[in-house]
Amino acid sequence: MLLELMDEVSKELNIKFEFFNISGRYRHPLPPGRRSFDMPAFVKDTKYLLQQFTQKNGYTPRLFMECGRYVTGPTACWWRL
Repeated sequence: MLLELMDEVSKELNIKFEFFNISGRYRHPLPPGRRSFDMPAFVKDTKYLLQQFTQKNGYTPRLFMECGRYVTGPTACWWRL
């Protein structure tokens, strides 16, 4: 959805986006039993969508993503052990 919106705004205002930020609210597998976020599938899908955007618009905006709980969560849970 975000890339589609960027496409529309880019065409309407005749601008190119330098970057976009997709936040960082991706799950980590803690607590036990909770389904973890499938990062490899996310990367594959995102790469495909960016390639499509590039082909359609002739440029590729940089992608930013906050590490969030997916990266920092498991490292901060050592005290639960």
